[in-house]
Amino acid sequence: MDTTTSTAVPAIRARTRADARAIQVAAKVASGAAEALELGAEPAGRLSTVLVEGTRNAVEHAYSDMPMGDVEIGVEIHRGDPVGGRPDEVVAIVRDFGNGCPLGPTRGDPPGLGLSIISELSEGIVIRSEKNSGTELDATIRAGTSEWDRGIQVERGPASHGSRIEITDPAFLSPVIPRAIGIHAAGSGASIDSVRDAIESGRRIAEAIEPSPVRESGAALAIDHPDGSRELEVRMGPMPAGAARRLSDRLLSRLEHRDRVAVEPASSGAEGDRVLVGLPMG
Repeated sequence: MDTTTSTAVPAIRARTRADARAIQVAAKVASGAAEALELGAEPAGRLSTVLVEGTRNAVEHAYSDMPMGDVEIGVEIHRGDPVGGRPDEVVAIVRDFGNGCPLGPTRGDPPGLGLSIISELSEGIVIRSEKNSGTELDATIRAGTSEWDRGIQVERGPASHGSRIEITDPAFLSPVIPRAIGIHAAGSGASIDSVRDAIESGRRIAEAIEPSPVRESGAALAIDHPDGSRELEVRMGPMPAGAARRLSDRLLSRLEHRDRVAVEPASSGAEGDRVLVGLPMG
């Protein structure tokens, strides 16, 4: 029987006025925690985005019809080995003392764009809220490289810049693609706004993929952020030329003008065409 338990250790907690400066404090707390815990680029980027978005929610909503109060921003580490070493998970914590929100303790995908982004970039969230007593958000982030491999196959690319994802059940398109794109966007060092945009583009990419071909032969995606590039590249395929063109047309009708869509014809001896979507990383 496995008797291993996880040890929770508070790493840092800051309390500040819930104004615009609090968002900057959240970013500094995240970067300091990532450095102290020696997190890789991917979990560090996710930690920063989650803390900043959680703090932004508190600043914008916690004290909307009451006097301005404070927000607490913290990071807790969970280790399977209590002796030390790198953490297995980090928990981003944002707590306010304001209105509270109409949600009881819950897990899953909460409403609201900011909380939706947090849900996409974390392994799990817990929200505790009480009317006129405030809200606490705890978001768990795996400290190692995240592999969205529940029902899919993920292969790491060269230099850990990319992933190849193969999906054989269309039910996994919408849950997996935005999350995978969001994780790579956060790990690329992109701005919070770019991560938001990339996740939304990921949702639209998932919607554009027809389910029938996925059931018949699967769907393959490669997500990569090449060195020096200002784009996150999402390639879908290989697929027959006609299918690639139809997918390209659907993507062009759904994605924003900032996103680049192109069909890459099969080279000699290749299996088929690919569809490339370039997502700007500002």
